[in-house]
Amino acid sequence: MRTTLSAALMGALGLALGACSDEPSEAAMRQAATEFLALKSGQEAAEIVARTGATRTPLSITSFRKVGCVAAQPLSGHDCRFEVGVNGIDKGEQRGRFLKAPDGSLILSE
Repeated sequence: MRTTLSAALMGALGLALGACSDEPSEAAMRQAATEFLALKSGQEAAEIVARTGATRTPLSITSFRKVGCVAAQPLSGHDCRFEVGVNGIDKGEQRGRFLKAPDGSLILSE
């Protein structure tokens, strides 16, 4: 009885810790970065058009590589490093906090 209870508690603890350390995948990080860039690029383009009437080439991520992540302390999410290229230009290593949205998708926070 005691062994079964200990095993059940250890299993539950392992699941709880595993859920907390659910590091984002490179694909999910790239998707979140793409959405973040599209939002920021769209806002900036709207401001430029309003001021000058000129248009701008939309920005897009052309390369992305996850370098590594650590759990954000004491807050939620993960602080991650990644290498990114935008419109074919290498932007080097960047840092960002990635958070899980209520729908389970990943968000890159400012």
